[in-house]
Amino acid sequence: MLVRKKKILKPLLDFLKTKSDVRLLGSYEIEDRVPTVAIVTKKSNITLAKQLNELNVSVGVGDFYAVRLLEALDVDINEGVTRLSFVHYTSGGDVEKLISGLDRYL
Repeated sequence: MLVRKKKILKPLLDFLKTKSDVRLLGSYEIEDRVPTVAIVTKKSNITLAKQLNELNVSVGVGDFYAVRLLEALDVDINEGVTRLSFVHYTSGGDVEKLISGLDRYL
């Protein structure tokens, strides 16, 4: 199952590589990741999450109990990160919808 999740994660990582206004926390290499992605954007992460949620794309936003880590990574704790999680029911279509929403709002 983890192999399949990583496979559907690759298009998102490839998309994020093209965006200069997005900071990915962690590696762009699929082999170095679990299927959870945290990003910081130049716009409000809180606003981005609301916009994506309005498109029925579920994302989380906040510090996810990692305040000290995020502070060490120079992330604004008031904005937190946008978290994109891939679980057993995430499909390739869901990822396409996410990428489309990110492309629209970033």
